[in-house]
Amino acid sequence: MSKKYQTSVNQLLSGARDEAAAQAYADRDEWQKSPDEALERNLIAFRLAMKAGNFQDSMENLDESLTKNVFLKAEILFVKATYFAQTSRHEFAAASFVKAAGYYLSDKNFEKYTLSLFNAFIAETYLPTKMLNENARVAEIRALAVEHDIAKVQFLCDRHQSLRLFEDGDYQEAIDVLIVWTARQDALTKSDSQLALLHIADCFWQMRDLRKALLYFDQVPESVDERVRFPRAVIEAKLWQKPLDLNSFAVVTDHWRERYRRAGFEVSASAPKAAKASAKLLWSVKTGVLSRGRSLVGKVKSQSLEGQLIRLLADGPRSKKVLCESLWPADTEVMFLDDRFHQLVQRVQRKAKGLIVFDGQSYRLSEAIASI
Repeated sequence: MSKKYQTSVNQLLSGARDEAAAQAYADRDEWQKSPDEALERNLIAFRLAMKAGNFQDSMENLDESLTKNVFLKAEILFVKATYFAQTSRHEFAAASFVKAAGYYLSDKNFEKYTLSLFNAFIAETYLPTKMLNENARVAEIRALAVEHDIAKVQFLCDRHQSLRLFEDGDYQEAIDVLIVWTARQDALTKSDSQLALLHIADCFWQMRDLRKALLYFDQVPESVDERVRFPRAVIEAKLWQKPLDLNSFAVVTDHWRERYRRAGFEVSASAPKAAKASAKLLWSVKTGVLSRGRSLVGKVKSQSLEGQLIRLLADGPRSKKVLCESLWPADTEVMFLDDRFHQLVQRVQRKAKGLIVFDGQSYRLSEAIASI
């Protein structure tokens, strides 16, 4: 593993997407120097795309047979397994995580070994066949994490226990298991820390302690990656009784969809009234029509590349490098990528004049937008 790759992974885990994207972008014209470096760049680019909620790109550039490096084989399988998990293909996710764990163990990377075992376990919980001795499996993985001093995996095991207690209605015990980690956020990834805070907020909401629920909810900023955006919106919906449009989220996990449904909300594609009221511009997911009041602004299919760009910008301003790495993870020389990006922006502008604004550093939408 190169130092450059590890730095980029650490940047992604800490939420520094711009820095990781800038490095991946800069490496596009240099990938020919080493096949393994090309694979590392592709891994970072694919991770960036997943964090942005772009699951459209092919994984043909992520093939573990293209390298003899054991760690790289494991990383490729781990990233592919993460992709399968986030797109609810749990059988493939479990198999890929187990295979990755074997390579990590051969490489004596005990952190990723135990993490892969835990992720494989979670994927298996979604399979139709009932798992035997679930508590024993978690305890075994946690013991391995303690043995090798892997705080992240210890946290994940504790969070799993807390989630099960939540499902059983033991909200205070669920809080007690997890709350110790709020003082150890430096040991967690940014996303894991935020998900823990949201889970605790939900426990307090269930106990009707709205003051404490809001206290923990407020610690999670509005601008988060796609893995956290829907859970945060679910807690916000519960606190203010504001229905959500599930079609406006790139990542909607089965677990958080169920928590949303159990709060009494309908799991439908209809747009929330609150979102309509707060946004001047409405975007029909079904027809692609953009409208302001009774006036037609333009038409952009939500699943098109233009639609993906709009969804990325609806979450906040983004640099060109982050947008390029999110939209096109596969290798393309920078010169051609620049042309491709500017042509994409121009296509959006032709379909919805003035929708995208560039301020010299980043791109943003000219006004708030709500999917309907």
